[in-house]
Amino acid sequence: MVVILAASWAADSAFAQFDFGVNSDNFFIELSPTDAPGPNQSVTARLSGFSFDIDRSQITWTRNGSVRAKGAGIKTFPFTTGIIGSRERLSVVALDADGIRHEAELSFTVADIDLLWQAETSVPYWYKGKALVSAKSGVVVSAFPNLISGGRKISASNLIYRWT
Repeated sequence: MVVILAASWAADSAFAQFDFGVNSDNFFIELSPTDAPGPNQSVTARLSGFSFDIDRSQITWTRNGSVRAKGAGIKTFPFTTGIIGSRERLSVVALDADGIRHEAELSFTVADIDLLWQAETSVPYWYKGKALVSAKSGVVVSAFPNLISGGRKISASNLIYRWT
């Protein structure tokens, strides 16, 4: 059973909110291990594209307004996200072998939502593990959002939850 939570509110930022910028030449930034990193998480940004040879390009990585890496063919950039509510902005400029400038940008606000689940099943009294979901059993999922906008924690009651 797969449970997906979408949380949104009227403020400027949202969980997993990304701004990919204008991208006319299929040159973009991907995050690994996830596209929605949490607070203080180690992440690697990776360049992808097929409209020019990235390996032979002079690449400049900028994070939150300061140059962090610069050189030929630097396709990956490891970093650690900030605290909850902080804004992360990655910009990349690649100057290809023909002298053409290519740009990509990715920005997001760091957020966190804990999802706890409980299966509506039973287990023997001696079983020390968690009761697991079985066919046709119910599941109770509780969301505990930890979202900050404008320096203030957003109340869970001010969010809109869409369960799928």
